[in-house]
Amino acid sequence: MTNRSAKEIIAYVLIYTLKTANGSLSDDYYFKPQGIVPAGTPNVNDALPPEATGFSAAKLLFVQFADGTTWGDPRFAAEMLALRQSERDFLNRVKTSL
Repeated sequence: MTNRSAKEIIAYVLIYTLKTANGSLSDDYYFKPQGIVPAGTPNVNDALPPEATGFSAAKLLFVQFADGTTWGDPRFAAEMLALRQSERDFLNRVKTSL
């Protein structure tokens, strides 16, 4: 997957088909210093199960850009975005307790 947009990607969800496994993959760069820059490519191989071989196909379901705009169906990212909100709430509680 290569970011072919002019915007930085901060989150994505995709599904993949391999010879030995099928599944979904997501990554959220919200708390990281940088997302996937235009023309950049994430290293999805590190996130695949070790037994996964023989890449066949992938389908992108959702993308969130650094400016807050999205592409795709946000239902596929609901769990990831809820986790992000939970992490943000925790960090705000820590910040106010200091």
